[in-house]
Amino acid sequence: MNTRPPELRRGRPDDLPALSRLLEDIGLPSSDLTATDLAHFQLAEANGKLVASAGVEVAGTVGLLRSVVVAPGFRGSGLARRLVSACESASRKKGISALYLIANDAAASTFFAHMGYALIDRQDIPPDLLRLPEFTHLCPQTHLCLWKSLSSPT
Repeated sequence: MNTRPPELRRGRPDDLPALSRLLEDIGLPSSDLTATDLAHFQLAEANGKLVASAGVEVAGTVGLLRSVVVAPGFRGSGLARRLVSACESASRKKGISALYLIANDAAASTFFAHMGYALIDRQDIPPDLLRLPEFTHLCPQTHLCLWKSLSSPT
C-alpha cells in the first residue's frame, strides 16, 4: 500500500466528472459546476484518484468557499485544512478580500470556526454572493453561514 500523502494541485477542466462524483457521494451540490470553474479549485489526488477538494466561486472582490470535501478514507489527516489554506492563499493573490461559506452541518461549522471563520447572518452577506445558486436554491436557507477576512495572512 502506498502511504504517500495526497498531492495538492489546481483543478483542471477534465477533473469535472470525478469532482462531481466525489461531491455527489458526500451529498454536496455539483449541478452548477462547469469545467471552467475548476481553475478556482484546489484538489487532492492519491494514487491517481481524486480524494478531496475545495473551491472558490469569485463574485467581485469576495468569494464563496465551496465544495470542501474529503473522501472517508482520508478524513482526519489535515487534508481539508491544507486545501482551505491553499484556497485562501490563492484568493489573497487574486485580491479577494473575504471568503464566505455555507456550512452543511455542525461539524463543518466547528471545523471552519477553528480555521478563523465567524458566523454571519445571511442578510449581511454581499449581494453578489447572494445571487449565486448556492444561496438561491442549492443549499437550504437554514444552514449556517460563516466568513473570514483575507486582509492579512493567518
